[in-house]
Amino acid sequence: MRKLKAAFVVLFLVFTTFACCDALTSKTALVHVTVIDVRNGSTEPDMTVFIEGNEIREVVPSKSFRVPPNTRVIKARGKYLIPGLWDMHVHSLWNADRPNSFFPLFLANGVTGVREMGGPMSTVDQVRWRDQVASGAVLGPRLVVSGPFVDGPHPIWPGSIKVATADDGKRAVDSLKAAGVDFVKVYTTVPRLAYFGIAEEAKNKGIPFVGHVPLVIGMDEASDARQKSIEHLAQGGILLYSSSKSDELKADLMTGMNSNQLNNQMVDTYDPAKAAILFSLFVKNDTWQVPTLTIRHARPYLPELQAANDPRLKYMPKDVADSWGPKVDARQPTDPKILASRKRLFQKELQVVGSMHHAGVKLLAGTDTPNPYCFPGFSLHDELGFMVRAGLTPLEALQTATINPVKFFGLSQSLGTIEKGKVADLVLLDANPLENISNTKRIEAVISAGRVFDRNALNGLLADAAAKARNVSVH
Repeated sequence: MRKLKAAFVVLFLVFTTFACCDALTSKTALVHVTVIDVRNGSTEPDMTVFIEGNEIREVVPSKSFRVPPNTRVIKARGKYLIPGLWDMHVHSLWNADRPNSFFPLFLANGVTGVREMGGPMSTVDQVRWRDQVASGAVLGPRLVVSGPFVDGPHPIWPGSIKVATADDGKRAVDSLKAAGVDFVKVYTTVPRLAYFGIAEEAKNKGIPFVGHVPLVIGMDEASDARQKSIEHLAQGGILLYSSSKSDELKADLMTGMNSNQLNNQMVDTYDPAKAAILFSLFVKNDTWQVPTLTIRHARPYLPELQAANDPRLKYMPKDVADSWGPKVDARQPTDPKILASRKRLFQKELQVVGSMHHAGVKLLAGTDTPNPYCFPGFSLHDELGFMVRAGLTPLEALQTATINPVKFFGLSQSLGTIEKGKVADLVLLDANPLENISNTKRIEAVISAGRVFDRNALNGLLADAAAKARNVSVH
């Protein structure tokens, strides 16, 4: 694990700027700004944040700071400064062309870091994209990458690494570690022996493993195996585990219970006492949760989302937007009864996320972009809104996309707060997000590793993305 943290630090400190030549010596001062400490929600008004290169050099009262010559000054009176945001569940590296379509959208929305959760793109290419962004050769958010999914002998997605035995699982971890990925992503059909082989080898090699909880693995088993994060509330698996009739429902599921019945049964038989035992295990084992409420909401509400004609669609390549329809995506339910049961399930999942949070379970904000109506960059703000709907305060929601991700990565020494010596990943807002979480959308400027994108530059990124979406397909 020490080696992994060291590798992250090297990548994050190498990532100095997207510009060339003299950018390392560039200086920027945000003056008269209110600095938000996301650790405790305190605010410091009328501050100057001085940046040189990619580093925050000073955070001091404006009245006591003299701006050095040749410094770009951003007048920020009445504005609020937060750390750069993270989306902890994205699939931007699905194929070779997509990153150039999506990376600018992340930055335009203040998302300066993403955890790339894998797909068909080769390990070599995923690592290459990560390193090109880190070196400044490619414009984009920081990338933490997994390589392809690790799945069972008959994987759901092409390009996955197939595993059947414990030795297969160990070899998969070894190959991914050797290729330079940052973590291992397990998928839904991994067999039991292979899963525990992955867990053992990941521990031995000091590399985290995260992802879905395979169908044959219990929630408690995944936590005890030290799976570092569980995605999507385990596709309903947490509710299934927490049902007072969990054994019966699992048996019925294996014999063909339809999803409408299962969804309703999981909601109706949810046992808070049983759930509390599971949540305490998550706390004990430091098992993080990435609920991806954006996609959990989008699936049952897709007809309504399609009818709304979301203006953000103009930034999506046509083939991606077209794939967001129920006639194209085979995973999308169309039966009204199933949609109704999924809506009930989603409302229950909001309650469960709130219960997990209040029990001390650690949460991370992730969207599952570019799944249907999960827009790169934009939907991270939707996710924060869902976190508040689940019962988190605006500060607590903001933490799931700022300080919590860097704690998850073990990078609190270099990222996640606005302090002297930290890397300058920052978002300047026109309004206080602690009063209303939707204020994270009111972005005046984004600073990514010291490079400043003012509102005009951000508008340019969006305009370029819209033009590319009109003319370029990503497949």
